[in-house]
Amino acid sequence: FEVDVPLDVTSFSYDFAFFSTEYPYYYNSNFNDMYVGWLESEDWTGNISFDGNGNPISLNAGFLSITDDAGNAPEFAGTCMRQHAGTGWLTTTAGVTPGEHVTVVFAVFDLGDSILDSYVFLDNFQWGCEPSGEPPSTEPEG
Repeated sequence: FEVDVPLDVTSFSYDFAFFSTEYPYYYNSNFNDMYVGWLESEDWTGNISFDGNGNPISLNAGFLSITDDAGNAPEFAGTCMRQHAGTGWLTTTAGVTPGEHVTVVFAVFDLGDSILDSYVFLDNFQWGCEPSGEPPSTEPEG
């Protein structure tokens, strides 16, 4: 989406969770679904959602904290994610310039295969007043 940043705003944030049915089959392999939150702005152009090591969110990156090997993880109860894996809720924050026009793209895609899927749930987009000019950050919620 494209949007004009409100005049009294210096950042935005959103929550997301990444889940993949590639786990356990392709865990730690070259088949690696990925999620990217892409921002085009005056302050930053590039991915804004990444693990603690600067990698895009993926099956093989950090934050993959829920693995359901036994098929009984309460987080996946009643879903198609039984015996698969995902992150908890994560929050990305990125700086913007008041009044600028920005483009934000949320993308989830396969790398190397096209047979198993991954999902991203997005929630809680909001404008904020965190200092502009800081690099984007992604942190576990809580």
